Amino acid sequence: MRPTVLIAVWGFLALATPIVIACAPITSATTYKTLPPKSSADEVEVFTDVRPDRPHEELGVIDVKSMGLSLKSDYGKLILEARQRAAQMGADAIIVSRHPVETATTIGNVTPRKKNKGGGSYVESTSTNETARISVVAISWKR
Repeated sequence: MRPTVLIAVWGFLALATPIVIACAPITSATTYKTLPPKSSADEVEVFTDVRPDRPHEELGVIDVKSMGLSLKSDYGKLILEARQRAAQMGADAIIVSRHPVETATTIGNVTPRKKNKGGGSYVESTSTNETARISVVAISWKR
């Protein structure tokens, strides 16, 4: 390869790699008990906010959050990531709780009072951003 082409390829990779990595969810897990892993995340059932009636034991807790750079909060991707991690733990199911992290920014603008005239005015603008985050309890069915 010519040196200019090689430099261009390495330059592209240097710029693209952080963007691809930044879009991946961040996962952390605390494992209480490990069972043989499942062959696929498809074997892990999903429950939302409600514990199943079937007898079970907790294997651990998984927290998954999206990066702040994502343009849209995609909870489906976070649940898939949690199912994959739970399958590695040997879980039969996960119980998902949604815990978005919201940040609000408020900007104010004050117009001063003018001489011999009424008071000034205040204009405020608030914007809210949400970072998608879920907490998951990985469980196995009691046999």
